[in-house]
Amino acid sequence: MANPKPEPPVYQQLVKRQQAEAIQQTLAQEKELSELKLRFFSMVSCYVYNLHNQGGQDAHPTSILKKY
Repeated sequence: MANPKPEPPVYQQLVKRQQAEAIQQTLAQEKELSELKLRFFSMVSCYVYNLHNQGGQDAHPTSILKKY
């Protein structure tokens, strides 16, 4: 049985480049998701703080969203 031909270096470089681009895209998506989570929890934290410390005055979600 004959050994298969080794892949040409150009093909190997193309595959590595595509893999690197896929990893970069995944990291960018994870970073965006992390930032969205942070903003969400910040808004919730602000809402809960206002709800508990100001007797609920001006703690309506729409008033908090207007701040952001």
